[in-house]
Amino acid sequence: MSSKTIAPVQGNESESIWKLEADDAAYWDLYLATRPQYTLSFFEEMYAYHAAHCSSFETAIDVGTGCGQAVPKLAHRFSHVVASDNSPDHIAEARRRLAPLLPEHDRVTFTVCPAEDLASRYSPASIDFIAVAECMPLLDIDTAIDGFARLLRPGATLAIWFYGRPHFAEPAFTQTCQPLLDRILDSSFRKVVSGRNPEQRAAWQRVMRGMNSWLDDVALPEAQWDHVQRRKWNEHAYLPFFGPDACDFEVERTSRVGGWEEMHHHLKDESFWEVRWDFATLNDFVAASFPGMKALQDDDRDIQRLLDELRIQMGVGVRKFAWPVVQILASRKFDA
Repeated sequence: MSSKTIAPVQGNESESIWKLEADDAAYWDLYLATRPQYTLSFFEEMYAYHAAHCSSFETAIDVGTGCGQAVPKLAHRFSHVVASDNSPDHIAEARRRLAPLLPEHDRVTFTVCPAEDLASRYSPASIDFIAVAECMPLLDIDTAIDGFARLLRPGATLAIWFYGRPHFAEPAFTQTCQPLLDRILDSSFRKVVSGRNPEQRAAWQRVMRGMNSWLDDVALPEAQWDHVQRRKWNEHAYLPFFGPDACDFEVERTSRVGGWEEMHHHLKDESFWEVRWDFATLNDFVAASFPGMKALQDDDRDIQRLLDELRIQMGVGVRKFAWPVVQILASRKFDA
């Protein structure tokens, strides 16, 4: 893997904490193999929400597309999909991976653009659906949300979701193995989160605040948005990918949720995006939890000791894992 350190700050702050080199196809292979597989039913529920407020299924934008994981599901319903990312390397990887899946090349457009700047690239009220998968904590929230509001036509949908670290779904392993996994992730992320320069530190603090708040720090002004729904699955689990022990800053939790929004709390469903992994696959998840993480872990004896202990505690065979997930759905207000 060619990317072994955090990239220096340049341009938009989000570039400073998540950036891969063009030749990191192996990283994306591991990433896709150890992340939730988005189900069609998850998207169909979002499409039903959309259809209740908007009849158009013409154009969708996948914000922060990465390697393009969500694009095929969006292309299943929308005539045209814009795959956007602030990294040209990510866009190149998405283009390569999606080519055999979506041979009708005119149905997908690729654009290199920060999420916060998309409103300057496309006409106002021209988009039907904006998907923000797994990247909302990386963004300048208020700037991005205002831009999304300008892009969406009245009644159109903003769909945001974020999943956190997997948790052991079987009680015996929850007690014995989850603390070890948490320590491994905290020890690993400490190497990339702590000791950063002021700009990167502020960016990581924003990321942590978003995860720790279950995206309740995302404000959706009532003047722009309607029919807002916030759903949280497996809220008993820990959503952030790393904990306070990885941070050299104060960990905050905040809420900017409007009193008029519809809340669905504590939806405990450990079969939601359930995966069954042996130790080797879980170890791959840890290695792919952040770009360049494997190299950092390989050089750390304490992390290797914790991994060995986790391997022993997990034993032979597969274990069940579930994901904490938060989703926000909002409809662009007609009279805004």
